[in-house]
Amino acid sequence: MLGSHSMRTARSAFSLIVVAATLVVGATAEARPADEGFMRLGRQVAPPPGYLALCQRLPSACGMQAPPAAATLSPGGLRPNAIAGSSDARRAPYDWRAALGGPDALGQADEVSQAVARLQYSAKLLDELKRVTRSVNAQITPKSDLEAFGREDFWALPLTEGLGKGGNCKHYVLEKRKVLIDEGFDPESLSIAIVRIPRGEIHAVLVVSTTAGDYVLDNLTPWVVKWSDTGYDWIIRQGPRQQTDWFTVLS
Repeated sequence: MLGSHSMRTARSAFSLIVVAATLVVGATAEARPADEGFMRLGRQVAPPPGYLALCQRLPSACGMQAPPAAATLSPGGLRPNAIAGSSDARRAPYDWRAALGGPDALGQADEVSQAVARLQYSAKLLDELKRVTRSVNAQITPKSDLEAFGREDFWALPLTEGLGKGGNCKHYVLEKRKVLIDEGFDPESLSIAIVRIPRGEIHAVLVVSTTAGDYVLDNLTPWVVKWSDTGYDWIIRQGPRQQTDWFTVLS
């Protein structure tokens, strides 16, 4: 049987364990985003060079009336990216995160994330997103840029521009975005994101921001799911204000 001193010591030790456990749980909760359904953006970075070339060639695809200024077109030292689709599989030629480098600015992240326009979520909205992603997925035949266009890293809307029916992830994304805008969706709720899929390839998807979270339209699946349920490593994403503004994604 424990003496009174031993019992006090045991109670003190138990109290310390409880306090420590509470602190750990509290710290974990604080570190975790308030709602993992909503993506948080970090610091601003240069857009993919191929996307900037699209804006220069076809400004309307980037929500512009005229080609962007030369200063906007600087890729900030990023080498041309290899954005792969289901038939354009290749390993990333370099580490995107290392190339982007630097710490994320949390203050900027909060400001940018809160500025994202969000569509009112409903079952009808989700059905519309599924319909569009399945329709475009069925219209484009998976091909590499070289196979479809005779050049590397060529961002285009192959169906809209009459360039054939071949393409990869970025072409599906651009066509889906156009269809949704033509159907009346707010352009500021639609953004392109660059991710790394589980098998290690760099991939592009379309993100649709809703009041229930950020949902993903993807040529690799007919389903529309929240970004946090994709299993992808999120790298960069367009910001809400201007389509040539891209930001890191805080995971």
